[in-house]
Amino acid sequence: MLRALIYLACFALILGLAGEVSADDFRWDNSSGDSLWRTGENWDLNRAPGAGDALYVDWIRDPTEIIIDADTEAQCNSITLSNDSAGGQGYVHLHMTGGTFVADNLIRIGREELGMFTLDAGDVTCSAFQLGRKDPSKGVVIINGGTITVGTNTRVPRGGSQGSELHLNGGTLYTNGLVMNDPDDALSGTNGSMDIAGGVMVLTGEEDQTEKIKGYVQNGWITAYGVKSGELLEDGRLALVQMDFDLTNPGMTTVWASAGDPTQARSPMPADGSTVQLAHATALEFTPGGSAIWHDVYLGSDQDAVTAADTSDTTGRGP
Repeated sequence: MLRALIYLACFALILGLAGEVSADDFRWDNSSGDSLWRTGENWDLNRAPGAGDALYVDWIRDPTEIIIDADTEAQCNSITLSNDSAGGQGYVHLHMTGGTFVADNLIRIGREELGMFTLDAGDVTCSAFQLGRKDPSKGVVIINGGTITVGTNTRVPRGGSQGSELHLNGGTLYTNGLVMNDPDDALSGTNGSMDIAGGVMVLTGEEDQTEKIKGYVQNGWITAYGVKSGELLEDGRLALVQMDFDLTNPGMTTVWASAGDPTQARSPMPADGSTVQLAHATALEFTPGGSAIWHDVYLGSDQDAVTAADTSDTTGRGP
């Protein structure tokens, strides 16, 4: 009886160990050739990953692409995209065209060399989102649609100095905070950049993060439509990185890009849409349009009348 119990205990231990999967054990090989995440044959363990699995996706041949489509509910504990085997010649591309992708822990784009992630549609959820890891790594993320929700910080880059890039062209990036090129942060790298040409980034941390984002914008780390905020595009429109706190999204900092008339005033204080108690009222301020000679300011208690006012109507007009 005792011997049987020992055998049973050993058998249970073996089963338990067999269920543990490390990042080195669970790898992509695209054996079927269809490049689909949900095809079990494409993984070395001949099954699609599950919630507890740590994944390491290395370059195997061009193209090394993993597709998460509308029929996929992808899961893992963490995933790292790299191309250790390519010697800088190839890259790994995670391409999401729909469906859902949940990483309980970390999504890391680029570790030893180049990793790329394109989100066209679908919903991504993870605890941490990192671009790059160490020299000469580089992560490139292109968000064209869908949503990414990050429980902690998004780091551009996490490490290295090869210029990791985040392109927000559409969709929404929800993240507790954004960390870029921070010399005081031991986990931060250098030469990271973010360009906003559409979509919205929402910083879900409860504190006002506009000053930090303004610093990134002033340093040229966050740009709009490929140019530094405040510069003119080729068609003459003024490109701006815009932001607010506790207005578009209550208790959150919202960041987006706009391109418009370079003569238009912007960045009013108090902010557009805000309500100010008279006892705490401050002087009205705004940033003048770069090519404007003067601005007409209209004041009044009737919003519709003020909106419709022009230079031919001096009612309620201020200097």
